[in-house]
Amino acid sequence: MTCGKMAEVFEQAGQHAKAVESLECALRYFVRVNATGEIGTALNNMAVSYRELGAVDEARRCYERSLEIRRHAGDFGGLAATLHNLAVLHADRSDYDRARLLLEEARELRREMGDNQGLGRTVLRMGMLHEAQGDNSSAIECYEHALKLAEAEAGVQSRADEATALLNLADAWSNQGEIELSLALIDKAEKLFDDTEMMAGIAMTHYGRARTLAAAGRPTQALACFEIARSHFAELGDRPRLINTGLAIGNILSRRRQHEAARDAFVSVLQLQRQLSLPRDEVITLQLISRECAAAGDAPAARNAAQASADLHREVVAHSESHRPARRYIVDAAAGDGSAPDADEADEARYPTGPCSLH
Repeated sequence: MTCGKMAEVFEQAGQHAKAVESLECALRYFVRVNATGEIGTALNNMAVSYRELGAVDEARRCYERSLEIRRHAGDFGGLAATLHNLAVLHADRSDYDRARLLLEEARELRREMGDNQGLGRTVLRMGMLHEAQGDNSSAIECYEHALKLAEAEAGVQSRADEATALLNLADAWSNQGEIELSLALIDKAEKLFDDTEMMAGIAMTHYGRARTLAAAGRPTQALACFEIARSHFAELGDRPRLINTGLAIGNILSRRRQHEAARDAFVSVLQLQRQLSLPRDEVITLQLISRECAAAGDAPAARNAAQASADLHREVVAHSESHRPARRYIVDAAAGDGSAPDADEADEARYPTGPCSLH
């Protein structure tokens, strides 16, 4: 197996440090043989993994170098992919104006090339940007456009894109208080994911349904759906989504004054965050654990968790260049076509607080 193929496997498995190592190996070979196109792809994919590792500056440098190479080579398909991905990176840092400009350029390139599948994904991401800024009406317009583009295409991946757009629409309508419409859209998305046997998508529909039910003030039903989602994510080995499921469950249990159960949910989250080396997120979760311990009457445990949070916060501040800002959700990167495919940037998912993308 070539270094590029190994990197693809590692990316899909979420082993991004190993993916970077493999891509560095591939990049050295591509430079030796002057394979310009492959160099641009490798740099794009390295950036995807760097972002997942929290090395934001490294990711940005790789994307910008990839853009330079692809513009010079006239690789418009690759250029659009990297523009889209760099926009995601800027959106992570709430640089919405820069993200919007990059997405608009990617959208126009994909429109000119007739790449409706890529266009749909970029329009979807533009909807996510609108929703992040509280503009639900514009978000809904983008999601409906992405949905129409997906419906017009054939193939399994297009059905997955259609389902993803439906999930985003469901979330946006839930934000507008349209709970029954949101649940109906989620049901449609679940059928599409079920038809294509996409287990990650099926799990996300349970998560989306749980979130909508929680927003509607139906916590018992929401907890049941969150538990189903958690079971699916555990089977998939999807630790990032398990983290957010655990946080959602813990928060509902806390509101129901089941403080010991809430504490246990947050402790499980903390263990996963430590496995994924997410120290900024650990700081917040330790605070949640302290809160629940105090509410349960365990003052010593509450003090210990609070002290651990404060100590870790000092360490994080001291090493701020080594860690990214706390992220509420991470999804796996998915690759495109070809022997050395572009990896699509892992868009922030709207569950529990933003749009969903499986790409």
